[in-house]
This record gives sequence, C-alpha cells and structure tokens, in this order.
Amino acid sequence: SDGGQNWRSINSSMEQRLLFGMPGAIGVSPDYANDHTIFVAGISPWGLARSRNGGAWWERANTGLPVYDIVSLALSPAYPSDGTLFGASASRGVFRSTNQGGLWQAANTGLPTLNLTLVAVSPAFASARTVVAISNGGGVFKSTDGGDSWQTINSGLTTLNVRDLVISPNYSSDETLFAGTNAGVFRSVNGGATWTLSRTGYGYKAVAISPRFAADGTLYVAGSSGILRSTDRGATWTDISAGMGHTSVVDISVGEEASGHTVFAATMGGGVWQYTVGGAPPVATSTATP
Repeated sequence: SDGGQNWRSINSSMEQRLLFGMPGAIGVSPDYANDHTIFVAGISPWGLARSRNGGAWWERANTGLPVYDIVSLALSPAYPSDGTLFGASASRGVFRSTNQGGLWQAANTGLPTLNLTLVAVSPAFASARTVVAISNGGGVFKSTDGGDSWQTINSGLTTLNVRDLVISPNYSSDETLFAGTNAGVFRSVNGGATWTLSRTGYGYKAVAISPRFAADGTLYVAGSSGILRSTDRGATWTDISAGMGHTSVVDISVGEEASGHTVFAATMGGGVWQYTVGGAPPVATSTATP
C-alpha cells in the first residue's frame, strides 16, 4: 500500500508456505477493496488457494481441478456479481469457475492444444463474453461465449511462439490486442481476426498497456534487451531502458496514478525496477532476485 517500499509475508501456516513454494499465478478480485479476495495457483499441495480476507487466511479452491499446473488466472471484471474466473493449465487447457472458485470445469471445446500459458478476459466480459488464451507454440485463441467454445486467431502471425498478450482497456470499441512473440510485437485492431507486425525483434516476453490507452495510446514491451515504449498505439517505439542496471526483463506491469502511470519491471537477477512516466530515470525498488 506504499508503492512497493515495504513488503510482508501473507503465508499464515507452514502448509500454506509449501503451497507458495512455486506459485504459478495470482488473481485479485476487481472489487478487492470490498471483498479482499485473492487467488493463488501453485504446484503443491493444494493447486489453487483462495483468501477472502486479504491473505490473512487461505482455503483450498481446487474442487474439479485435476491438475496443479495452473499458470495463469483471470477474473471477470464483474466477478462480484457473476463469480466467474478462468485458469489456464500448462497441460490441460482452460478451466472455468462460475461460483467464485467453488467448483471448476474444463472449458476446452475447439482448442487445438491444451498446453497454455495465459488466459485473459475482455474488460467488457459481462456483456461481450470475450476470453483470449495463448500457447507458446500454438498461437492465440479466442472465445466469444464465455469459454463455451474457442477458435484459433493466428492470421497474420509469422510465428506461433506467443509469449504474452494484452487486451485494450477500451476493447469493446477498439477491438485492439497486442501479442509479444519471439519474432516481434504484433497488433490486431479487429479482435484478432488479423494481425500485423508492430515491432520486429526477438524474445519479447512481456507486454503491458496503459490503463488510459484510449487517450494516451501507450504500451510497453520487454525482453532480454530491456523495455520499449510506444505512445501511438504501436506505430513507433522508443527504448526507455537507460538507467536500468539490468536489461533482461521477464515481466512488466503498469499502475495508474492521478498524474499518469508507473511501470514496474521484474528483471533476471536485478530485482524490481520502477519507472514513472515523465519522471526520473528508472530506479530499483527491490534488491531481491526474482
């Protein structure tokens, strides 16, 4: 709650520490301020745990899950009312719960591969029912019926090794998607029907988009050579890695503030770095090694 200056453990017992020994994904309720709900997917011993009090205590939430390799979680923006969340498995495809994690069921109809690395929901999921999933080797898949059925949307991609994907916060009107791949960054402005190359390059592992994308057109991509920023919806890119002690970035995230937004970058062996748009060069916020 202090911009990352201080951290505290929220593992309340030895058994739960075992769960968090190798976490696969974290999902936070969009209404966290009121329901204090967090999900954590891990390898053992539970597979998936849920806390409804901000991490003070955890409970199993794995009924119906036959695997422990959930690598991505996505909660519906309307989670408080529809109770819907999705989990992507590295070996068994997509699982869906419509009762806040109480029961899970497979939702794989139409998926050509079950080896997934990410699942994401549209900001307008409550009405449009759009869900997107990716596979590093299978490309991109989309559902427009809440996960009941899927279609492959790889037209225009020159590689199927998709590493990350983001959905525009204004997707209901601009239908924009960005995918980071081992051949560059690709953009779609028609919901994935077709893709075009936005930036060439190798090994873009992470993509993050500004919460105010509709107004500022800003997004970021990261990989072994640092972080690039575009302020024109992916038309042109600028390297903003100057000042970082480590340029091999494994993940990035954007947080909204009243004056703009802040970018957080997790690096390979260099801890976490923070970059405030329009501010000083990047500074380290943690010396921990991811």
